[in-house]
Amino acid sequence: MISIHFPRNDKEASAYDGFLDEKGNFNILFSTDKITPILELENRINQFLEENGYKSIKLNSVDKAIVFENEILCLSKVEKEASLRLVLYKGINSSLKLIIKALETFREERDWKQFHKPKDLAMALSIEASELLECFLWKEISSANKKQIDHEVADIFSFLLYLVTDLEIDLESVILEKIELNSKKYPISKSKGVSTKYDKL
Repeated sequence: MISIHFPRNDKEASAYDGFLDEKGNFNILFSTDKITPILELENRINQFLEENGYKSIKLNSVDKAIVFENEILCLSKVEKEASLRLVLYKGINSSLKLIIKALETFREERDWKQFHKPKDLAMALSIEASELLECFLWKEISSANKKQIDHEVADIFSFLLYLVTDLEIDLESVILEKIELNSKKYPISKSKGVSTKYDKL
């Protein structure tokens, strides 16, 4: 599903007969030649949306430049190609959308967001990481409780997702940025095979 497993490159996007624009949003064109009734066009677009986890939309006409737009998608007229361009906005952390939605629903149902200030989420992350450490204390890895480890990792990642969602942090973007910074701090020629800190290399 595009909404959950958002295409990462043009090859993946082309599998849906579309392409990615410069911002990473998915684009697909729907023909609007004169012999296509608007209801048929609407049905074709909605079939694609529903198959990929999006809500259906209602078209009244295709006369305006912007036919439909919200925070998730945009449907606009492409005059020279006699088509409508449907753009699905990638958004931040879109590949984690299913997990984030489940976490937000869980939190909303219990009215817990009031307790999830960034400071408290950061503290919870630290506490859960300590509980993960406890799984290995005085044990060989072969005797550690795998199910307990799974649950602690899930708790850590859940609190991290709450934090990045509330602060609108794009995990993919900041991680790639950090890898780039670290590659400069730890050049392969100096750091390969050694654990020395960058300022001691």
